[in-house]
Amino acid sequence: MTTQLINNFIAYNNEHSLGQTAIALYLLLVKEAEKQASFSFKLSNLELIKMLSINYRTLAKAKKLLSEHKFIDCYQSKKTAPCSYIIKHATENIAEATTIIEKDKNSTTQVLSPKVLKEESNRPTKSKKIKQEQNKKIASSPQNDSIPSYEEFLAFAKTIEIYDPSIPNIDFQIKNKYETWKNNGWKSGYGTSLTKIWKQSLKNTLPFLISFKQPKNEVMPKKINRPKMSLE
Repeated sequence: MTTQLINNFIAYNNEHSLGQTAIALYLLLVKEAEKQASFSFKLSNLELIKMLSINYRTLAKAKKLLSEHKFIDCYQSKKTAPCSYIIKHATENIAEATTIIEKDKNSTTQVLSPKVLKEESNRPTKSKKIKQEQNKKIASSPQNDSIPSYEEFLAFAKTIEIYDPSIPNIDFQIKNKYETWKNNGWKSGYGTSLTKIWKQSLKNTLPFLISFKQPKNEVMPKKINRPKMSLE
């Protein structure tokens, strides 16, 4: 389920460019939801500020931006209390999905039911059927002459500030993104042509490729050299 949320967020961000702080915050909140196995959870502002290395004002702007674009809801009873977060079901059917709520018996906060959201995402809708038909047409359409070569695509990616060749498999992930867009008729997940905006879309997408493909660093124990013992 979190993979679907992230994919939808990436496609949406390619169209609206929410900014690096909002992207980092959303990824962190989705990871926290996955960790707690719930779309509704609590997290203090102080923890987020430390994890993101930002100040309170920047955090508040990022939360407001994600709320306005209907990706999260957040409530805070007191300034010193942890903030209650709800990860919304971010799809084209978001308006319908976010109306399905149930009240937490132990608080006044309204929470989205993960079970209901999963059922909602699997239920066929008119908009989804239309999109499926559009995807079929895109797949059968001829390649656009304006599509850049992979070499040009990769060369531009390397000019983006956050690109780091030391990140494992980063070039492989960039190639996968190139092939995905190319096989989709050089269009985004929302069906928008990338001919004129592919560079900006790649800039918006690269943080996701970096954030979710880095392996965890393993701390190896230091080798202890024991002194040699001699028998006299």
